Amino acid sequence: MNTWLEQVKQESEKRRKQSSMAAELQNKLMESRRKRSESHRRQLAYIDSFVPLEHQIQRWWNGLSDDLKHRPFSTMELVVQLRGRYKERPAASAVATALRKLGFVQYRDWTSSGQGRRLWKVPFITNKELNCKLRTF
Repeated sequence: MNTWLEQVKQESEKRRKQSSMAAELQNKLMESRRKRSESHRRQLAYIDSFVPLEHQIQRWWNGLSDDLKHRPFSTMELVVQLRGRYKERPAASAVATALRKLGFVQYRDWTSSGQGRRLWKVPFITNKELNCKLRTF
């Protein structure tokens, strides 16, 4: 049987351990919140720095040589060169919508080598007209 003084000492030791565990848990919680808020800030900065797809396509188009501007290209070729708003790459449907806005025409290649792929090309307008159209966005 423990004496009263020993019981008090044991209780105080138990409370000290519980308070140190509570403080440790509180520190872990604060660290977790800090990490989450940092990642959230990075994600918001990534979203805020987004350039609309029309502008990205315009920069891509202006960087092409005249020979490359006349060849058809697929949406997936373009997707890998663009940046999405929320993810690393934009959705193919968003790229297709932006291309339509810019006046590009979609068609399918039904040849045996094309296998029905969807391709994009510039309609038969002059480069000057297309560049004017691209600058409006």
